[in-house]
Order: sequence, then structure tokens, then C-alpha cells
Amino acid sequence: MIPVTSKDDWVILKRPNDGILAYFGNFNVSSITTGTIRNYLTQLNDNRPTPLSNSTLKKHVIILRKVLRLAREDGIISSIPESPKLQPDKAKPRPGFEVEDFIKFCEYMQDRKKSGHLTEEFYRIALFIVFTFIRPTVKELMGLRVSDITVKNEGKKAYIEIKVNGKTGFRIAASMPEATKFFNRQVENENLRSNDYLWFPNITNRNYALRKFSLQFNKELEYSGLKHTNDGQTRSSYSLRHFALTFRLNSSAGKVNVFLLAKNAGTSVQMLEQYYIKYLKPSKNVVANLQHIEF
Repeated sequence: MIPVTSKDDWVILKRPNDGILAYFGNFNVSSITTGTIRNYLTQLNDNRPTPLSNSTLKKHVIILRKVLRLAREDGIISSIPESPKLQPDKAKPRPGFEVEDFIKFCEYMQDRKKSGHLTEEFYRIALFIVFTFIRPTVKELMGLRVSDITVKNEGKKAYIEIKVNGKTGFRIAASMPEATKFFNRQVENENLRSNDYLWFPNITNRNYALRKFSLQFNKELEYSGLKHTNDGQTRSSYSLRHFALTFRLNSSAGKVNVFLLAKNAGTSVQMLEQYYIKYLKPSKNVVANLQHIEF
């Protein structure tokens, strides 16, 4: 029996045109080599308008190797061929917002609040992500308690310092000044105490709290007509963080310390360069910085 573990495995095995059985069905199993597996992966991509991701290609290889493992156990072959090396996936820009689209989305949210279709808390969460660079995940966003956040300074120089246990481990992150008012309003309006969760404090299941926000965010993207970027990528709540990083890089006219920005956002300079800086459109400020001229 073929050792499949999910419905997706069967799809990859039995796809009529270019599944594993369709391609290798007439092969003598002992003639399957690293080269023939590579040819199979090439055909998979040739049959599609855009190449499959490496993670999908690896799934095909893993399932094929499961079948070959059975052949080895039955003594039909003595060894399983090595998996072919895959070319690195081409980095694509992360689907964020253009400044104009973000302004449009904020205006849309304001209108939805006034009409009673959107809560003030939802709006605060969205803007909080932008002004803190935080990931919209259970650990980073929905894991925050009031005690994790400290307001620093006063007036226009005020910002919040956040203790984050996130994807890349623990960090202490500083926000943009604008985040302070959204934090203060949430604490005051919800009458939160030190150990309360900052967002959706009455929801014990934090996975559900994140799902509630994400589902609503996706609906608002659809309703606003901003679900997709100009190049066809699909936006999600992560797009708020992507926008925050690209906007900070561009609006600083090249003056922001990239290492400190990466550290503050819980990412790396390599990730910023690969997914953000590489695709930045030069703003007037950036051009002026490069050319040392004034517009």
C-alpha cells in the first residue's frame, strides 16, 4: 500500500496529466534516478504559467521517495536516489500598501466606524500594528498584556516600549510616537488592568482572538476593494506590517539605521534587503538624499 498521509498526497500521486503515477507509471522503478526526478519537476513547472514554489516541489519529491522506500523494502531496488537540488525561490515583494491605498483604507475604516459596521477596537488594532511593526500573530499581537507595555516620555516625544515574545525570540521594541494614543485609548476605554490582554481582553482563547481580527480584516479588504495589490498579490493583516516597514524605509530618505529597524521589528537586515528594500520605489525624499538637491 502506498504510504500517503493526507488527501493532498493522493492528489499529487494521481493527478491525471502530471501526477507521480502519470509520469512514472511506465518506468522500471530501478531506472528512476536523481536526473529523472529532476526532469519530472521541470515538467511540472513547464505545464504551468508560473513555477511551483520550492515547498510544493519538495512535497512531490517526498511522496515519490515514500514510494521508492517501499520498493527498497521489497528488495526491488537497493538504494533510493538523492533528491535533486532546487533553485532558490525568487524573492517577491511582500504585499503591503502603497501610501495612497493605505490612506484610502484608513478613510474607509473611519466611514465604517461612523456607520456602526466597524468597532473602534478593530481600528486601533490595525493602526497599532502599523506603528509598532509588530506581527499580527498569536504570540506577538494577541499575546500582549498591558504589563508588557511601558509608555516612555510625554507629549509629542512619547512612545511605547514593548516586551515581545515573538517569532525570532524575545525582544524589546520601540514604537513610532503614534502608537501611544492607540495604546492609551484601549487601556482607558476598556478599563484594562495590568495583567489583562491588550486586545480582545474578554476572549480567553487567543487563537480565536487572532482569527476574529484576521477574518474581519479580510472582509474589510474585500469591501474596500483593496484585497489585491497592483501586481495581483493578495493582502492580509500582515500587509499592515509590510506597509509599516516599507513606509519607514522610504520616508526616512535613507537615514534610518537598517540594522536597528530590523532588530526592532524582530527580523534581519537580509530579510529587509530581500523583501523590502529591493522593491522600494524611490520617493522624492530618497532621490533628494541621493542627489543632494532640494525639490
